[in-house]
Amino acid sequence: MYRQEKIPGKIGNVEGRKSAKVCAYNFLFLVSAGDASITEAKRVGEIDRIHSVEIEVSSFLFIFFRRHCLILTGD
Repeated sequence: MYRQEKIPGKIGNVEGRKSAKVCAYNFLFLVSAGDASITEAKRVGEIDRIHSVEIEVSSFLFIFFRRHCLILTGD
């Protein structure tokens, strides 16, 4: 019924000083909102160099609600 996953994506061993989380939502595959792109995360977090990209996916009964978030860290 409910699913939540985290998919880590480290690039190198350096931790970033800045981070940003952006999400996109989908309801019944009919209505979508948000922007979970790397470009948007870089803009929101004022990040120039990317150190890691992590993806979080949450869903409820698969078709009713889905949230796709991207967490970006860098400098």
